[in-house]
Amino acid sequence: MFQKAWMLVVVTGLFTMEVMAGRFYPSAGVAWILPGNHEAPEQSEWLKRFPTAESVRLWEQQRADLVLGASEGDSSGPYSLGYMYNQKLEFSPTDLEMYLRGRTDSRRESYESLFLHFSEDTDLLIEDPADGSKTPFGRIPSIVGWTVQPDHAGFLIYQKPPYDKPVWEHSATGGGLYVYLFEKFDQLELDLSSVSGSGELVVEYPSSMSGGLVSSWSQMVINDDTDNLRRSGVIRWTPPADWKRAATHDGSGKTYGGGPYFGKRMLINEGRYYLVRLLWKNGSGTPPRLANVRVKDWMPEVYSVPVSSIHSDYKKFNPKGQQVSVRRVPGWDPANDRNGDGYVDESEFGQRINAFASARFEWESRVVPLGKMWSSRSSWIRPNLQNPLLADLLGDYYKRTWGSLQLNGAYNDDLFRLLKNEFFPHTGGRLREMPHRVSSPQAQALYQQAFIKTLETIRINSGSFIGANISMVNLWSTDGASAFIPSFSIFLREGLIRPSLGFSGWFGLSKAWDTFALAKQDRWSILAAMINEGGRVHRLGNTRENWEKDIESSLAQYYLLNVPGKTYLHVWNRIFSYGSRNTRSTNYYQAGVPKNMAYLPEAMLSVDIGMPVSTLPANREPVAYMAKNEVTDYAIVGYSNQTQLISNNFSGGVLDIEPSNLFYLQRSSQEIVSGGPAEMILAREYTKGLVLYRTDFFGHNAEFQQSYSPVIQLPGLFRRVYFDGSLGEPVSSISMIGYEGAVLVKAQ
Repeated sequence: MFQKAWMLVVVTGLFTMEVMAGRFYPSAGVAWILPGNHEAPEQSEWLKRFPTAESVRLWEQQRADLVLGASEGDSSGPYSLGYMYNQKLEFSPTDLEMYLRGRTDSRRESYESLFLHFSEDTDLLIEDPADGSKTPFGRIPSIVGWTVQPDHAGFLIYQKPPYDKPVWEHSATGGGLYVYLFEKFDQLELDLSSVSGSGELVVEYPSSMSGGLVSSWSQMVINDDTDNLRRSGVIRWTPPADWKRAATHDGSGKTYGGGPYFGKRMLINEGRYYLVRLLWKNGSGTPPRLANVRVKDWMPEVYSVPVSSIHSDYKKFNPKGQQVSVRRVPGWDPANDRNGDGYVDESEFGQRINAFASARFEWESRVVPLGKMWSSRSSWIRPNLQNPLLADLLGDYYKRTWGSLQLNGAYNDDLFRLLKNEFFPHTGGRLREMPHRVSSPQAQALYQQAFIKTLETIRINSGSFIGANISMVNLWSTDGASAFIPSFSIFLREGLIRPSLGFSGWFGLSKAWDTFALAKQDRWSILAAMINEGGRVHRLGNTRENWEKDIESSLAQYYLLNVPGKTYLHVWNRIFSYGSRNTRSTNYYQAGVPKNMAYLPEAMLSVDIGMPVSTLPANREPVAYMAKNEVTDYAIVGYSNQTQLISNNFSGGVLDIEPSNLFYLQRSSQEIVSGGPAEMILAREYTKGLVLYRTDFFGHNAEFQQSYSPVIQLPGLFRRVYFDGSLGEPVSSISMIGYEGAVLVKAQ
C-alpha cells in the first residue's frame, strides 16, 4: 500500500504537532470521481474567483488527495487512478482490443481464446433491445466510407439510413466503397437508392501487406444477389485463406493521401481491420447510389415471448414491455469445421456433426450480454478470465498505458457484475470454457475466482494500485466477496453515505464497520455521499437551505466513519452525474456552479477538528456493529471500541478491526432489535471537536425527519461549525432534528 495522508504525531520537547489528514484539509481527505470536462462558472460571484475552466481544474487538483477515473495524472498532484472494466472486451475495438490482438498475433497465440463462447445455439431473453443497436450487433459495420481514389482519406458515412450516397461516383479514378469489421465476415447486404444499368461489381480484399499496411488487393469470389448493383441485395463469399487483417493508412498524417482513414483515429494510427472495398468497374451512365449497408445478422431476433411465460428463477429480469424479444447466439463446435480453416462453409454447414451449433465463425459464438449493456453503442463480450494469457496481457497493457499517462493505477467499476443476473437463457446456454450453463451458480463461482486471479495478476504485472467500486456491499457479509480484498488497494463506496441514512435496516451505519476493517488491512475507502436520495432536497425541495443541511448531514456521517489517511470524502448528486461540469437547476439549487465546488463543504472542511480519539470516552456506551447471518439481519458481531469482531462470516470466525469509538450521545430505551435503538444521536470525539448525527433504526423516514430530540447535554463546551465555516457561540447542550448532522469544535 502507498502511504500519503497518514496522521502523524511528532513529539518534540513539550510540543506535539499533528500533521493534516489530507493534502489540503486538516481533518479529512478528499477524492474526486471521474472528473473532467471542466467549465468556467456561469454564476457571477463564482466567475469572479474562477474566470476559466483551467482555474476550476487547478482548484480541484489542489484539494484532492485521490482521484478515481482520471484521464491522466500529475507528479505534483494527488494520487490518480484511471478507469477499467475487466468484465468485458469490446467487439468494436478500442486501443485495448487492438493491443491484445496485436500481441496474440505476434506470439502466435489465439485471440479467440481470450473470449467465452457458447457451445450450443442459445436463445437469450432481452431486457433492452436497443443495447448494441448502433454497433455490429445491430448489423452496422465498424466503419463505412467511400473514396475518390485509392490513397484518398475518404468520406465517412455516419448518417442514419436510408441515406443517398454517391459512393461509386469516382469509379474511374479508383474510388469505391470501403467496409471494415474487426473479424472476418462472409456477407454484406446493400440497399441502393438508385441502381446501375451496366458495369460490374468487384469486391476486393487485402491479400498481402507490408508493415501492417495493405500492399496488394485480390478479387473476392462472390455470390451476388445485386446482379452487379442493378438491384438491392446480399453479397456472399467464402472468406479466402489469404485475407489479411490490415491497415489502410500509412500513418503519415497526410489529410488527403496516405490511404483511407475516414477521420477515424484508430485507422490513422495504423489500426488493423478485416475489410473489403466494393468497386464499380466498366460502367457507363449514372453510377449507382447507396442507401444502406449491413453486415450479417448473426445474432438475430428469432421470436418473442410474453413476460408471463418467463421462468420464475429470473427474478432480476426487468424487460421493457409485455412482450420480450428473444435473440439467438449461435454455438460453435469445432467438429463442424471439417477442414479446420476456421469457417463452416456451405457444404460443411449442410453436413454438420452438431446440428445444435450453427456458428459459421468461432467469433459468432462469443458470450454477449445482449440487453444488459450500457447503451446502443455498447458491444460487450465476456472475456475468458480463466485464460492466464489474458491476465498477463492486460497487466502489460495497463503498465504501459498508466506509465505514459502518469497514473498510479486504475479502479475496476461494477465489481460484482460478472455472469450472475446478466444472462437469461430461454433455451441453451452451455459454455465451451466450463461445463456449466452461463446463468448457473457454478459458472458464476468459477468466473468470480478467475476474475479475482486476473485482477491480482494485473496488480502484480503492472506494479500499480488497483481500486474497485463495491458501492454499499460489505465484503464480509456477502458470500465469497471477501476473496476480492487482497486484489485491491482502494474501494469506492458509492452511496454509502446518504442524508437520511439509518442505523441498520438493509444498510445503515451499524453495518458500515467494514470501513474500519478495510483500514485495518491497509485498504483505503472513498466514502461517496449521494445527496439527492431520501434527504431534505429529495423530500422538502431544491433550496439552498436543504442542500446545505443535507451536505452537513453527509459530512457528519463521513467524520463518524473517518480513518485519517485511509478514508476520503466525495459528495455528489445522484447516479451517473459525476464530472466537473457546471450544475443545472435539476441537480442543485443554483445552475452554473462547477459541481465539485457546489457539493463539497469546503468551508466546513477547512475547520480543524483534529483527529478521532483513540479511546471510548468514559461512561459512554459503544455502538453495536451488526451483520446479516443465516438467522437474522441484525446479528451483533462486535462493538465500536473493540479491536476484533466475531462471526461465522469471517475466516476463522474473527476479524481484526480499527476501533472507531463511536458512542451514543443520546438513545431511546425502545429498541427495534436487541442493540438497535429506535432512535439515537450517534457521536464521535475528535481531539479538537465532536461530531454528531441524529438518526433512527431504518432511516429514510419522512416523519422522523421533522422530529426534534430533547435537549441533550454535550460533554463540554463547544462551538458549532456552520456551512459557511463560521463558528457559533459556545454551547453546552444541543437539540437536533431528524437526520441532522453537526460538526462541533471545542470552545476552550
